[in-house]
Amino acid sequence: MAAQSVGVKAADLPDLTIKEAKIYVLDGSSWRNAGAGLSGGNEIASLVTASGIEGNFTLGNGAAG
Repeated sequence: MAAQSVGVKAADLPDLTIKEAKIYVLDGSSWRNAGAGLSGGNEIASLVTASGIEGNFTLGNGAAG
């Protein structure tokens, strides 16, 4: 409703339906840069929408501390 109140039509907005989702598990112990701060089990999520918008998100490894 807020978009309609300023004159934006639904057709003007991108389709944010998720079409593809991937999870990448990184093994930081094999990286050359030991100072990268990554240990085994770090995860990155990659999402792609129907409009082709891609987002990558760091999930971390779930370890406390």
